[in-house]
Amino acid sequence: MSEELNKGDAAFNALARARSRNSKFRNQTKPKRRPRFGRSEEIRSGAHPDQRDPQFLTNVMKKFVKDLGAFPAPLALNVIPWAGSLKEDGYTSEELKVRNESRKILGMPKLKVSTTCVRVPVLTTHSLAVHATFKKEVTRKAAQKVLEKAAGVTLLDDPENKKFPTPNDAVGTDATWVGRVRQSLDDKKSIDLFLCGDNLRKGAALNTAQIAELLAVEFTA
Repeated sequence: MSEELNKGDAAFNALARARSRNSKFRNQTKPKRRPRFGRSEEIRSGAHPDQRDPQFLTNVMKKFVKDLGAFPAPLALNVIPWAGSLKEDGYTSEELKVRNESRKILGMPKLKVSTTCVRVPVLTTHSLAVHATFKKEVTRKAAQKVLEKAAGVTLLDDPENKKFPTPNDAVGTDATWVGRVRQSLDDKKSIDLFLCGDNLRKGAALNTAQIAELLAVEFTA
């Protein structure tokens, strides 16, 4: 961290010198000194001295963000446990959609599905933390093997090297990205994993194109 700060200071000072030499900038106000981090514990926590008050950014958001748009709360620097419209028993339409579509796609009308949809500040991509229970015991390696061979799936699961999928990885790709595969600590028949996919592709236009390709093969065979 200290090396990065030193590099940042060097870049800032170089810019200041360049501006002072350049006549275009001579009459302009000199750039303000780059803020420095204080004690080492502030660096570890990521806290800037001017932001020690936990209400700092919240207060800034409340002051400048007046229009929430379609959201019931500020989305920037925040998450909102709400997506869709209100339905029975406190569930939202998006939560029920996950339940109903999972049952339909898998052909399991009695499949138990429990969901809580949360809006997060990303440009695109849907992500899910999944806890799946099966009839028989499933090991982590067995689950990884199945996922690795599954069509339309990209397995990125190397926790030792901090490699796992994020929404940024999925943007602009057709695959569903899967990682953080683990056998449940409490139930050997259950697997926990994290997955994400570009919702502007998978689940939308891409699915239509893939279905059309399958139908074309079927009718021309």
